[in-house]
Amino acid sequence: MAGEFHTSRKQYVQASSSNLHAVAESADRLSRLPQEIQRHILTFLPTIDATRTSVLSRSWRTTCHSLPKLVFDYNEFPDMESRQDAFVNFINQMLARHDESDVHVFEFSLSPSHQYYVPIKNDWIVFAILHNVQKLVLYGSIDELQKLPDCLFVCKSLVKLELALVNEILVWPENFELPNLRKLSLKFLKLSEQGLRQDLFSSLPALEKLSIFFCNVNSFKVLSVSVARLKTFIMCNCPGMDGCSISIQAPYLTNFIYVGGVRRCYDFNIPPHTSKFVANAEVPYVMNIRSIEEFSQSVIKITRELFKATHLVFNHRLVQALSMARDLPRRFASNVFYNMEFLKINLRPIKHYIETAMVVICRCPNLAVLRLTIVRSEGQIHEKPDLELNLVNADADGPFHSLIYIVIENFGGNESEMELVKYLLANAHTLFRMRIAMDMSMIKNELQLKISKILEFEKASRIAQLSRQPQAVVTSNSFAEEGKPF
Repeated sequence: MAGEFHTSRKQYVQASSSNLHAVAESADRLSRLPQEIQRHILTFLPTIDATRTSVLSRSWRTTCHSLPKLVFDYNEFPDMESRQDAFVNFINQMLARHDESDVHVFEFSLSPSHQYYVPIKNDWIVFAILHNVQKLVLYGSIDELQKLPDCLFVCKSLVKLELALVNEILVWPENFELPNLRKLSLKFLKLSEQGLRQDLFSSLPALEKLSIFFCNVNSFKVLSVSVARLKTFIMCNCPGMDGCSISIQAPYLTNFIYVGGVRRCYDFNIPPHTSKFVANAEVPYVMNIRSIEEFSQSVIKITRELFKATHLVFNHRLVQALSMARDLPRRFASNVFYNMEFLKINLRPIKHYIETAMVVICRCPNLAVLRLTIVRSEGQIHEKPDLELNLVNADADGPFHSLIYIVIENFGGNESEMELVKYLLANAHTLFRMRIAMDMSMIKNELQLKISKILEFEKASRIAQLSRQPQAVVTSNSFAEEGKPF
């Protein structure tokens, strides 16, 4: 027996030694990779994770000081004491240790919903410019006492620029030139006719794509864009658009997408051959679409951008367009919309549209308030019953980690709507109240039947209360209106 134990122990030691040798040999092989390949590997990792490879060897440490892609995203930064200061220190140290090699991609992303203030420093922007940045993304805010550095507006290496500076008044300098800029995205800014003057785009001779999201344009009567090489123009959810027209002089424009308030067709002065998609309540239309897949991909990209906001109204035209995309859950699987807190979605009570809306709703872990408005024309209340909804699979804690309040308006109670309520109640573990405003054309007996079914649904939250308008409260034993038995 003792001999067998000795043999087993010897075999275990030999196996462990062999495993350690294999690990060391594997790490050594990785360290012998050319530095260009090491850098390429690290571009697929978040910057915070890429820096951890510096402990592997001197070779990897050197590689970490020459990363061509630097993405500083607060949402990916680990929780710790004094997290805000640690985040700023991490950025400063990374930039201080970086060598003279080019940084092709530089992104700074701080959610505007955070209660603390971490301004983007001009030193960080200047660092990117001096390292020949090609893609620059600034998402957050800048110090009230500073303005964007002048060197940003004469950067010859810049190919893509995204300025998402919350409530910042964008003022371009008198003299600037971005000769190689092909994509410009403006978000959350306050735009003025002076800041977006007519001759602005003459300094952007290579511009092919212009995107404007959530920018205040109240000061405009006519938004004029004249760019010789412009191919795509996108404008979404911009306050003030109801009071101005859009005029685009772009002979090669192939795609025009507008999402927002009420607009009249003749307010869009764009080339007749352009592919157009307009999504709003009164003038929905699609023209000259060349490919459904290409159109779907554009709508998916727009949806991703819209859901980066903290507050959003998502209309049923967009839901309908998004539903045309194939394999939607897979295409949103890698997206997490941390910023979204208050969301209103208008949608038709149709199985496929509800499934589509839930794909993106379930990617919002910090969503606190969800407002769903059922949109139907006359005669749509009693629709043909749908099959059971194929909604997103929930994890053990449910997809809604912060949802406390749900409002469903114009509820008609068809099978898809009932399944939607059932799903939300079963997966909202933090829910405090769900308010359902019934469609007023429902007859009393049918209304009572729907109420009874809803009361039987399983609730993930023990404190969740259900109510219906006017001021009705549902408990496990009763459905009362204004405190009186129904």
